[in-house]
Amino acid sequence: MKRFRVVTVGMAPGTSLEYTDDVTLTQNDDVRPRVLIVDDDPCLRRALARCLGAAADVTSAESVAAAMQAIDRNPDFDLILTDMMMPEGTGQDLFHRLVEDHPTLVAHTYFVTAGVTDPNLKAFVRRHRARVLLKPLRIADVLALLPGAPSRRSGVLPRGMFEAD
Repeated sequence: MKRFRVVTVGMAPGTSLEYTDDVTLTQNDDVRPRVLIVDDDPCLRRALARCLGAAADVTSAESVAAAMQAIDRNPDFDLILTDMMMPEGTGQDLFHRLVEDHPTLVAHTYFVTAGVTDPNLKAFVRRHRARVLLKPLRIADVLALLPGAPSRRSGVLPRGMFEAD
């Protein structure tokens, strides 16, 4: 059993969420999954890297451009987690770049969001709802995306969350 302490941005100082879950990964010890985390929030990148680091080799990027540089250097990622809303590009922008330059990675890409307001991004999230994780993230949902993990995702989008206004 692993125990995680997750501190989220915007919480009152000195408070945290305690999270315990029992997740077992079955993988070849010689080959660890490679994960790319794309998020402009350095605290979230570090927290995810720490939580996933025991089970995977983690690379993080603060923007779509930095993510594409990492992918161009070595595209063998088993999982890409990208925030939908970043100052210098969106998860949708990264997705379209992957479709053009690295189409095999599209199936390994998941989107993280606390919500979107832009109508185009809302439509994108609706089309790809099976690949969307809602913030705050449950570590078990993220770990379940790794190769060899049992599928136990609970972070399904609530009905109507991103429906047209």
